[in-house]
Amino acid sequence: MIPRGRPGGIQRALATTIREHCAWDWEGRGLIGGRTVWMRSMSTPRSLPDGTTVWDGVIVDTTANRQGRGEDPGTGGVARYRQ
Repeated sequence: MIPRGRPGGIQRALATTIREHCAWDWEGRGLIGGRTVWMRSMSTPRSLPDGTTVWDGVIVDTTANRQGRGEDPGTGGVARYRQ
């Protein structure tokens, strides 16, 4: 994950999700194979009988959706087009 604009934001969001044992839904940038992409992560916690917490979830590459709106994962925002 590549934090942008709010240093530690993803760590604080994760800490809150863990502390409150609630669903996680986050979208941001990350690196996959050395390439910057947009991704969305969603998961839900469940407790096992022994007290262990298991998180069931997915991470989805949303780069194509963002690029369709003119956003560039490399800059973290709207792409600037030059002639």
